[in-house]
Amino acid sequence: MIDIKDLPKILPLLPVQGAILFPKGQLPLPIVSPKHFAAVAEIWHTHRIIGIVQPQALDMDGSTQPLFYTSGSAGKIIEMSEFDDGKLYVIVTGLCRFDIVQDIDPKAEVRRAKVDYSAYTMDLAVEADFSLDRPKLLKELSTYFKRLNIDANWDEIQKIPSEKLVTALAMACPFSVGERQALLQCSTMTEQSKLITSLIEMANKEPNIFNITCH
Repeated sequence: MIDIKDLPKILPLLPVQGAILFPKGQLPLPIVSPKHFAAVAEIWHTHRIIGIVQPQALDMDGSTQPLFYTSGSAGKIIEMSEFDDGKLYVIVTGLCRFDIVQDIDPKAEVRRAKVDYSAYTMDLAVEADFSLDRPKLLKELSTYFKRLNIDANWDEIQKIPSEKLVTALAMACPFSVGERQALLQCSTMTEQSKLITSLIEMANKEPNIFNITCH
């Protein structure tokens, strides 16, 4: 059990396009640039906690620094591996979401931010207690998976606790960048579960689901 006062108030930021990290979720990431490597190296021998954020615009040629959404997630790097292709991969476990208070030096190679966790203290609960219309979510999810040609193991899905189910769907479903960010910034699991149900329901009503949900 982590206490909020033990989380770093200043974090190196790791921008990840089209992916978000939720508390208790796990995110595998390739370290594809010197900037990413420097951010990981900075905290590898200390607390190993890094800030995962979505960029609002990609830095395609390195001439400008990307803008970040103002909310992200603190995650702990629990594993780092080097593959045959020479690339490094890390696995990050979500701890607590945060709001960015100050982007300390937007021109630095490693972007660091002063962060505030106070709006997301419920992330540190051992088990979230929230309201979920599970039958409706699973009904919409069945249609959604069929339209995306996903062969799901429904016996296993039925057994997944509601908190883990909502977190897994929020991280894995091919929502747009803006939709992912909206899910991340929900203040409660109840709001998050309602939004993810609505997003899946709206996607099911579209004639071409791939044009709507994929980024």
